[in-house]
Amino acid sequence: MFNRIKLNDEVSETTARLDPDDVSTVKQCMSKFGCYRIPEWGVTPVSDNQMFRAISSYQRKSNLKPDGIMKPQGETETAINEELSRHKPAYAVFNGREYSIIEDGKTVLSVPAMSGYKHKQYRDAQKEPNAGPIPEGKWILKKGKMQSRSPDDDSVWNQIANRFDPNESWKNKPDSWGNHRIILEPAEGTNTYERDQMYVHGGKEPGSAGCIDLTDGMEQFADYFKKYDDDMILNVEYDQDEW
Repeated sequence: MFNRIKLNDEVSETTARLDPDDVSTVKQCMSKFGCYRIPEWGVTPVSDNQMFRAISSYQRKSNLKPDGIMKPQGETETAINEELSRHKPAYAVFNGREYSIIEDGKTVLSVPAMSGYKHKQYRDAQKEPNAGPIPEGKWILKKGKMQSRSPDDDSVWNQIANRFDPNESWKNKPDSWGNHRIILEPAEGTNTYERDQMYVHGGKEPGSAGCIDLTDGMEQFADYFKKYDDDMILNVEYDQDEW
């Protein structure tokens, strides 16, 4: 569907002389999937550490060995081309106030969002467990780990059963969680400050202890994510010290 990539040679930190066309190709491709941030001076044919971390992030997203190495017709090149054959490349961005989807370089969805308690809306609070916003960095949304409520969950029997099941008890709190949630896994290089069990989810009122709460905007994202049908990179980047 979209331009396939075709490397001329291996791309790795140990390669003596990287092909400049390969370096530019990898940087541009990884930026489309949210793994590589193109610097203000643009894409250059010179490798950098961020590029190799980007390859590792894409590999982890795609359930490959995150070794930061790409080979012609290798697993990573093949995975990229197969994903490009299914849909446009896309990734998510959260800046503390909005949650957006960037598809092939264009914003296709943007909804209000919040992470952390209302009095913890500042960058330094990301280190505080069960209170501050989700730590900055790259996270992975796994397609196989989206959980959803159904009308059956409102039955008396299911409400009783879910109360005693930690994996399902969230379904008894639709005002807090909404109808969908996806657990977030840290990508390569993300400092989690030893925090875990954070989700993207919905709900009635914005607020969380570190999850990203999209309130009713979660329905739009859940619909998009189901159709995307691949794991996705989420970039958490706070553009203000407090908001």
